[in-house]
Amino acid sequence: MSIITAGVRQSAPRAHVATRQRSPVWALARAEGGRLVRHPIVVGSIPFCVVTFVLVTWSQAPILSRDDILTGLALLPLAAAVLLAAHLGATRSHRHGTEDLYQGTVTTAGQRTAGHLISILWAAALAMILVVAAMAYLATLRPVGRPDPMELVSGPMVTLLAGAVGVALARWWRAALAGPVAVVALAGLEIFLVWQTSAGRPENDPNPIRWLAPWVPIAVSGDPPRELVVRPSAWHLAFIASLAILAGGIALLRERVRVRAVVTTAAALAVVIVAGSVQVHAPTAAQRSAQADILVHPQRYQTCQTRGGVRYCAYRAYAGWIDRWAAAVTPVLARVPAERRPGDVAVVQTLSVYGSDVGEAELEGSSAASQFGYNPTTDNLGAAISPANRWGRGKDEGLDELAIDPSPPGCPPHPGRSPKDPGGHRPIR
Repeated sequence: MSIITAGVRQSAPRAHVATRQRSPVWALARAEGGRLVRHPIVVGSIPFCVVTFVLVTWSQAPILSRDDILTGLALLPLAAAVLLAAHLGATRSHRHGTEDLYQGTVTTAGQRTAGHLISILWAAALAMILVVAAMAYLATLRPVGRPDPMELVSGPMVTLLAGAVGVALARWWRAALAGPVAVVALAGLEIFLVWQTSAGRPENDPNPIRWLAPWVPIAVSGDPPRELVVRPSAWHLAFIASLAILAGGIALLRERVRVRAVVTTAAALAVVIVAGSVQVHAPTAAQRSAQADILVHPQRYQTCQTRGGVRYCAYRAYAGWIDRWAAAVTPVLARVPAERRPGDVAVVQTLSVYGSDVGEAELEGSSAASQFGYNPTTDNLGAAISPANRWGRGKDEGLDELAIDPSPPGCPPHPGRSPKDPGGHRPIR
């Protein structure tokens, strides 16, 4: 530190001490934040995010309560890129051999670390913009359901966590190889926690340890509806946010141990422990029972409409799909002679339990329990056409339209239909 700089610091009025300490940090944060979102690695990850989201939602009619979770998956490439770019940014002076030059500035090493940590907010804002764009894209495709704000924020929060890990790593391991090693390690941890920990367990009873992963899919296997899955999304968001604060505190403690940093880091660690322990509990019996009631007593949760002599019943979140079903059923019935046209056609939605948190025990005695043991000769799903919680889009929509075609009496069902499949149909008798 030069004599002039030391003199300026000592002569600064006390009234301006707080401003003097904050201004360099925020100025550095603005500069580094702009550089971070313009970094070639970060910019190059955006097409991967877009392509990932489009691919995982391309073949299915949008359900916002399901696809909001997929925004987190789509942002994982951005999170990895932010970790790499944040690590490179925080180690720039070390790699360029300019550490000594910073001794002549008004910022301390701790302030520079804080500036890099705050700059990650720019990357989180970029992630949020991508989430909004994804929801706007789905809004043009006649979606159903409502997104969970906690799920929408989870992806940007994972991006924030990745950046904080990158800065913390830069303070404790400055090698250029540290960033790629961390990305590979975190990717391996994600895969292990989400899928490997549930290996060998029933599809309806995955290991809750998976909630310690940064991003958690709606199910380990199958494609259950959001209504039949218990997701502690609020606790998971608190878990990820506290991990980000913990990583930031570890980065700040590398330069100088301050009481405020120690207290913040300890508080973040406490939240990590609490939120993590709450997440890893399996769904309670009350939660499973409440979900099973949706299947056992569907009339309590469905809305029904009659169109062209056909009664359509859909769960309230899926009521928008009645238009899609009617578009497939009405033209078929219109071509059937009036004397052969069935008069009691009903399209009643069911929900697939495969991969959900509802077990066979909760559905015992109900028609929905038949989903656990398909038997075409003894199934008891009822006589109605039963579309499920999936509906194709584009070229994949035709298969779902064929699956709910009403077969007139005496006409064999379409060979592609599966009477036991909750996404197929029940022939009208």
